[in-house]
Amino acid sequence: MNKARKNILQRLRQHQLTNPVNAKIPVYKPEYDWDKEQRITKFSQFLQAVHAQVFRLKHKHWTEKLFQILEQQGIAQILLSIDSSLAKEIQLNQPDNLQLIDYQAAMESRKKRNYSA
Repeated sequence: MNKARKNILQRLRQHQLTNPVNAKIPVYKPEYDWDKEQRITKFSQFLQAVHAQVFRLKHKHWTEKLFQILEQQGIAQILLSIDSSLAKEIQLNQPDNLQLIDYQAAMESRKKRNYSA
């Protein structure tokens, strides 16, 4: 066995001894004791800090707001996973001028276009 290989195997074996597979993994404990509303507020602040728009809505009204924003922004296509539960909700009330593009199909066609010889 050559010297380099022997050195590598020795280091790997040494690491196994100092870091056993069944070592106790520390449990994550949240740093803050926030309630649900405080977590939502903080998360919203983080999103807004990177220039995202945050809308607090009841679940049953989220598609209406989405369609309103898309219309205001002049967006006629959205990329999404057609099989998701959210996509199913969008499809129920989808406006005629909104085209839904399946993210999987879009990725596959892009791969063929970008990587074919």
